[in-house]
Amino acid sequence: MLQVLGRASMTIYVLHTICGSATRIALLKLGVSSVPVLHLVAGTVVGLLGPLFIHHLLERTNLLPWVGLAMFKRSPRRHPPVASLSAGV
Repeated sequence: MLQVLGRASMTIYVLHTICGSATRIALLKLGVSSVPVLHLVAGTVVGLLGPLFIHHLLERTNLLPWVGLAMFKRSPRRHPPVASLSAGV
């Protein structure tokens, strides 16, 4: 579980405020303003699980590097073949 959180840490860092704020706004629109513990728990849960879900979707579609949340994978360097020393003798 910690490996999953570690791989998604940049996504969580970038998106947790957006997801947590969206939760707070949704709760206020629903008229839930008198239960601060609910805001805290819901904001924390959605602030963690929302970015994890988005990370999973972006990872499955190979879009993480394109949105700046992961590095592009480099292909191994291909060196030209070394000429044989016995070829010219």
